[in-house]
Amino acid sequence: MLFALLMCMKIQMQQGKLTTAHFDAFVKGGSALDISSVKKKPANWIPEMAWLHIINLSQQLPEVFKDLPESIARGDAEWKAWYDNETPEAIRIPDFEDRLDKFGRMLIVRALREDRTFVAAEDVITQGLDKKICGLSASELGCSMAGGQRTHSPLVHFIPRC
Repeated sequence: MLFALLMCMKIQMQQGKLTTAHFDAFVKGGSALDISSVKKKPANWIPEMAWLHIINLSQQLPEVFKDLPESIARGDAEWKAWYDNETPEAIRIPDFEDRLDKFGRMLIVRALREDRTFVAAEDVITQGLDKKICGLSASELGCSMAGGQRTHSPLVHFIPRC
């Protein structure tokens, strides 16, 4: 799954759909920040590392996430309900639903509910990789790649549940 996600991200970076800031926000999150040097988290239910991820998103990708910390502070009850949901990646994200693509949704899930990141990543992978590839089984992919030519070429299939 991780390989497929990284491959998808690399393709989207080459297409200009993602930047290195997107990649860094996903890979590093707020791990380089210090909790004592950022705005105080507005509620006790927010883990410190999650708050650092949120602050990082607002700084790294301000065009989308600039007001994320304030949104969480303003809508504490709504955000806590989202956070406590068993499948937060499958429900509406408070204040941000209408402005996020699949990758943006995954970044918020990764920030607040790291345990659900790879579930959210499935949507990113499905959207980001060519449907002709995602729609084929491993054997169909092998046959289409061989095309009667070099049948001894290796084929590695890592794309899960597209």
